[in-house]
Amino acid sequence: MPMTGNPRVLISLFLLTAYVFVVPVAGFFVTTGAYLAAHIAFLGIRPAWLVLAVVAGALIFLYLVFIQFLGVPIPHGALY
Repeated sequence: MPMTGNPRVLISLFLLTAYVFVVPVAGFFVTTGAYLAAHIAFLGIRPAWLVLAVVAGALIFLYLVFIQFLGVPIPHGALY
């Protein structure tokens, strides 16, 4: 019996795998923003303003917590 997966799970795994490989090249914030936007849109949130608001909020939150508050070094790439 051939093993076939749910296409939604496979696409999510592809996005996550691509994220892992692109972070060192493009940088954490650029890749995280693109990943979140792609995944949120893929999951069905349609209004573009809502996707942009969630991505912007998440990136600001991550910046404030990890860089400003904790002082954790973030991987930088060619874009940032």
